[in-house]
Parts: sequence; structure tokens; C-alpha cells
Amino acid sequence: MKTVGIWQVLTLKESFSIKPSRWVEWNKYISTLPHIRRLVGDIYALNPPLVILYLASRAWKGVVPGITVYVSSQLFVALEAYLRDGEGDPSAVLQALMAHLFCVVISTLTSSLHNHFVPKLTSQTQMFFEEHLIRENLRYDVQTLQQSKTQRPSAYMGWHCFAEICEACSNIMALFTVVTSIMIYQQHGGSFFTTLCLIYPLLARTMRSSWMKAVVWFSDNDDYIRMQAIHLLSAPWYREDIAINNLSEHLMKEYTKARKRLATDFTEHPLDQLRADNQTIFQLFYALSGEIPLMYFAYCAMVDPFTNTMSTLAILQKQSSALSGSIDTIFYMLSSVLYTLENIKSLYHMEELKLVDGTVEYLPPEGSTGMSFELQNVSFAYPGAKSKEGALKEVSLQIKAGQLVVIVGENGSGKSTFIKLLTRTYDVTSGQLLVNGIPIQDYKIADLHDATAILHQDHMMYPLSLAENIGLGYPACVADTEMIKESAVKGGASEVIAGLGQGLDTVLEPVQTASGCHLEESKYKELKDVLESLEVTTEVSGGEKQRVVASRTFMRLRSPRINFIAVDEPSSALDPRGELELFDRLRSEQGGRTMIFVTHRFGHLTKHADLIICMKNGQIVESGVHKDLLALNGEYATLYNIQAQAFAPAQGTDRAGGFRTPPDNDAFSESDRASL
Repeated sequence: MKTVGIWQVLTLKESFSIKPSRWVEWNKYISTLPHIRRLVGDIYALNPPLVILYLASRAWKGVVPGITVYVSSQLFVALEAYLRDGEGDPSAVLQALMAHLFCVVISTLTSSLHNHFVPKLTSQTQMFFEEHLIRENLRYDVQTLQQSKTQRPSAYMGWHCFAEICEACSNIMALFTVVTSIMIYQQHGGSFFTTLCLIYPLLARTMRSSWMKAVVWFSDNDDYIRMQAIHLLSAPWYREDIAINNLSEHLMKEYTKARKRLATDFTEHPLDQLRADNQTIFQLFYALSGEIPLMYFAYCAMVDPFTNTMSTLAILQKQSSALSGSIDTIFYMLSSVLYTLENIKSLYHMEELKLVDGTVEYLPPEGSTGMSFELQNVSFAYPGAKSKEGALKEVSLQIKAGQLVVIVGENGSGKSTFIKLLTRTYDVTSGQLLVNGIPIQDYKIADLHDATAILHQDHMMYPLSLAENIGLGYPACVADTEMIKESAVKGGASEVIAGLGQGLDTVLEPVQTASGCHLEESKYKELKDVLESLEVTTEVSGGEKQRVVASRTFMRLRSPRINFIAVDEPSSALDPRGELELFDRLRSEQGGRTMIFVTHRFGHLTKHADLIICMKNGQIVESGVHKDLLALNGEYATLYNIQAQAFAPAQGTDRAGGFRTPPDNDAFSESDRASL
């Protein structure tokens, strides 16, 4: 461990050995060739003319360095004859000059054309791969995507990878043409000169490799850590708390004291200091290696002063610069292009993910509109969970078609996990889950989801209009405004929608596309005001969002295919009256379908339940109907009485100020139940 200012730096002591760089592991990347062919084919099919123009511009970029080196050499030689002797070949000068100017003009036009059409091709490619990735993302369920360890690619990666491959080919062409021009000009000694030019980029590569060694750093300096903590406290999200408690002055004093104690200690990135400390001699040698071509010329001039002229020096300098630049670019490209190949593979990898799906079509039993469930010794643990205890442990239970079921229990008891298994968001870890007597894994997932409506505790709003937010509950009728309005009434969102200027067309959180720059000066206030008025987010409360999401569920219940309704803590942000109305409307929509409620405030539901399931620590501890479970005086009775105590009469208060269990467990009024 080494101390660098306020940092402690850890490295491993490794014996010197020559290890192959990552870019020479070609066998590992041969498998990407089919993906490269597909990538090029996909992009070419989007716009063949633009792709051909792009490839031509990259090809020109590849050959122009060698051409420029050769033409410049010819021009220097022709001009030197005039400068030395006062006479020469005008046609040679003119020819070399025109060739040089031709290269400049073509390069400029190519660059301009490239800048004009590449954004169009980039946009087309990005939209194509965005569509591809959206299709693949929407194709899979939660469990399959979570089990995939491949990093999610971005849509821009498609064009980026294509451009990287083209750039790599262009750089290889540039190196080839530069070497060729050197060989043509220096018929004797060209190979040796080329070898000398390799030294500088090779040392540059070695230096970069030394920067890539494994290292860990951290700070145990109390003053620095305190300064960073106070810096975090200046963030906007702490502002209200800091202001209310009047902590600003105290925090500034503490920051100033810590800063003074640090004095001149080094606090910047430790690797910068490490490189400066450890590589002075190597950097000196590296800098001198760039002058080797000049030393070579000086030697040649002393050995043969009549052959080597000032034009030869200029030519050698230009050739060495072009060659070193090309080689350095190749080394850098080789280290990055293989990452690019991996990215190409990941771009198409999602297609290779296999959805764990069944083959049986879901059809409800004849004469039934509900869905039955049977759990046989079911256990479940979330993928990658660190806890040794599973979320569900050896659960066995039967739910009949058409039953109204209420699941109760403390936080973390496994209630929501239970719902996720019934909706096949996840598959059981062990045991068996039957739906209508058939293992749930045998069914097609899409069929099961078509027959299921679920109202989650997370009120997820879509970045679409309120009409679509509700209408997507039943995609087949997403354009049916009347059905959407009826669903909004049932979900309690009609008043929320009526209070918005654009009504159902309102987008609460619009996609952000507006942007601006250089608007700081007061004369641009008008433009700044326009920018601030664009794509404004409409603020609504959590309860109002829950009403919109509930309306989406009521829209889904219009589908005749729904046989199972799951309601998982959907009312956390609703007031008691809103919660009671929501649950009553949901019950009225049951219509013989299986309905399962998960809720903490269950007082106004349990009297209607055909089955109550009480869970604790991932297990079912009790199940039955309300009165029978109260009579057991177990976990369910405890949870129920905790809620009942809030409405116990005043004389039920003991001397210590606590509550006793009411004599009649079912004694609190109907209006009190509504508030539970």
C-alpha cells in the first residue's frame, strides 16, 4: 500500500512477464463474424446509396495519407531544384502542385459531403435498432430478462459499431498506403526507416499498457471525508431540511475547518500522481524516441552529404510523422475494435434468449369464468437474492375458481410474491403450481396474461396521454373514448381528468425534446421563456395517479377473456373513502371471476371473502373465513384487532393509556370499517 496525498493506493506485486495484449486473442472473436455480416447487411438495406457514399468517403480517407505523402515528396524535390540551381522542370512542379491541391479539394468536399449525409444515415440506423431492441425487450417476461447477464445494448450502438469497423478498415488502408509511398520514394533503406518509425508508437503502446494495471484506491482521511459529506449536504434535495434547521452557518464552519486542516495535501486523482512519480525516466526515453527519424537523417547526411538535402529532411519528417500517426492509430484501434465486436454480438444476443414458455393454450373450464389455483409444497427465492431464507417456503393451498380471496400479513411476509407466482411473473423454485389442474409452466405465457388483470401497488404512469394510459388496459378498444370515460368513472379518475386543461389528451410527463443554449443574457429572455413553457410536466398527487392506474384496470376488466383479477396494495395513496369506493367497485366487477386482494387495511374486505390467507415469514400460518380465524385468536386475530383498537370506545382505554382487545371482535361500526 502506498500513500499518495489523502489516498491509500493498493497494487499487486507482479513479476515481469510478457503477456499477450487483449487484441491478439483473435480466436475469441471469430464467432462475431456472422454478426458483423448481419450488421453491415442491415445497415446497407436501410439506404444503399448513402451507405455506398459513406464507404467511399472512408476509403478515400484511407488512401489520402499515402497519396499526400507521395505527392508532397515529389513537390519538395521539384521545388528544391529551383531553389538550389535557379532552374528546374516547371511541368514537374505544376504537376505535383496540382496533385496536392486536388487531394486538398477532394478531401474537403468528401468531408463536407460526409458531414451532410452521415447524420441522416445515423438517424435511420438508430431508429432501426431502437425498433429492434424495443421488440426484443417487449418480447420477454421479467424473469427471463433478469436471468440474462448480458449488458443491455443501446440503439446508438448499431451505428457506432458499424462506423468503428469502417474506421478500422480506413486506418489499415492508410497505414498500407503510407508504407507503400515510403517504399516507392526510398528504394534503398525504406524498410529500415519504417522500422525506426515503429519505435515511437510501440513505446506509446507500452506506456498505455502500464497505465492499465489493476489498482485500488480509497481515502481514510477524516477531513477529506467530512468535506465531501458537507458538499453532498449542499445538494438541492437536502435544502429544505438544512434551511428549516438553520444548519448552513454550522456546515460552512465545519467545511472551512476541515479544509484548513488538509492544507496542501494532494486530493486529485491518485493515478495522475502515480504516473508522474514512477515514469519520469521512461517518459524521457519515450520523448527522445520520437526524434529517432531526425537522428537517422543526420547520420545519413554526414555519411553522404551530397545525396541528402533539405528536401530529403522535409520528406523524411513528413513520412515519419504520417507513419507514426498511422501506427499509433492502428494500435489504439485494435484495442477498441474488439470491444466493438463484443458490442455487435450483444446487439443481436437478445434474439438468442429463449423465453421459458409452455405450449398449452389457456381455456377456462366449461361453465366457469374463474381460474382455479393449487399450490403443492411451493417454495420460491428471487434470482440473485442474498437472503438465505426464500420469499416463500413450502406453501400448499387450493383456491377455487370464482372465489374472492384476501391475503393478509406483515411487510415481507410473502404476500406480493404469492401474487407474482400466480400471475407467472416468476416460476416456482420448487414444488408445483397448478392452474385449472394443469402445471402453470405448461401454458403459453401470453394466454395466461390475456386472462389476467392486475392492479399493482406501484402506480406506474406511461409517458402517453391519459386516454392511452387508461385505454391500454384493453388494447383492442384503446380508441373507444366512451369506454375509457366509463373506466375513468369506476377508477375514480374522472374528476382528476376534468380538472386538467386538455382532459384525456393530457400527457402528465411528456417526452423531453426541447432544449436550448446560450440563453444566459437578458436579451434572450423571450426565447428562454418559450423553452420553459415547452413540454411542461403536470404535477398530480400520488392518489390521483393511483386513480388513473385503477381506471386502466377497470378498462382491462371489460375484456371477456379476463378470468383472474389480482389486486396488490393499490390504495396506499388513497384516502379511506377513496379506498372503500375502489374496493367496492372492484368487487362489483368480479362477475364469477377469481379475485385476490393483497392489502394491509382489510377490515372492509374480509367479511366478503370466501377465503382469507394469513401469511408470516413466507409461509401460510392460517387460512379460512373471517369468523373462524377470529375464533382461533392467532395471527389473523392479532392483525385484525390492531386495526380495531383505533376505533375502540374511550372506556376501553386502560390506565397505562394503551388499548385492550374489544370484548366483541366484530363490534366496531360499518363506518369505522370503511376507514380501516
